[in-house]
Amino acid sequence: MIENISTKNHIKKTVVFIGKVNIHSQLIRRELERTNKFIIKQINIDEFSKDNIISTASVVLMSYDCSNELSHNELFPSSSLTSNLVVYDIPLELKNRYLASWYSLKGVLYENASLDHLTRCVEAVAVGDFWLPRHLMARMLDKMRPYALSSQSDIEDLTKREKQIFDRLVCGRSNLQIANELFIAESTVKTHVYKLYKKLNVSCRRDAVKLARKKCQPAVVKFSKMNTFNKLTPLKREWH
Repeated sequence: MIENISTKNHIKKTVVFIGKVNIHSQLIRRELERTNKFIIKQINIDEFSKDNIISTASVVLMSYDCSNELSHNELFPSSSLTSNLVVYDIPLELKNRYLASWYSLKGVLYENASLDHLTRCVEAVAVGDFWLPRHLMARMLDKMRPYALSSQSDIEDLTKREKQIFDRLVCGRSNLQIANELFIAESTVKTHVYKLYKKLNVSCRRDAVKLARKKCQPAVVKFSKMNTFNKLTPLKREWH
């Protein structure tokens, strides 16, 4: 498990940096560490899929090319949809329609962005702000409004243990793997799976995964945070 580390003056935030170790990624890591605000854990996609670290990271950082290697919604299970995802090196010609479907997205940096902007983006997202162009934020809010205005989702009605099992189930874990990770009997997992299927009105794992992708229940960008939108006004030159 990753934890934020407290120093004498401030708490360093944990950044999970997903991708291969190369010259480009080392430059980014060096710039982030130079701020003395972050603890960087660099991993590849395979390690990420096996490691339950999303909920303990302040920011999840990856390149656009890296995000293409794995479906975004498969990478982030249901209870982790509030993860602070930052994607950099996004092609300038990429349509907002595609980006707006990434419900965990809190920061974007196009391929012409500077290292300084990347550092400022990660700093902003780590403290709960957004680093998104207005036109993308508007489209995301339009897509998510029906979920935000609806009553509590079925997923929210699950017990804490059922949510733990559900998260692992939609990530492809077997009942035995879930049992080993949660230190419970496989028969107990089967009982919880049966109960959560009944609550969610699904009959198999495939339906559960589809539901996890569809619900995106953490309201998803809370409307109370719309004022953070205005903080990006001085940076609109970045969204040409």
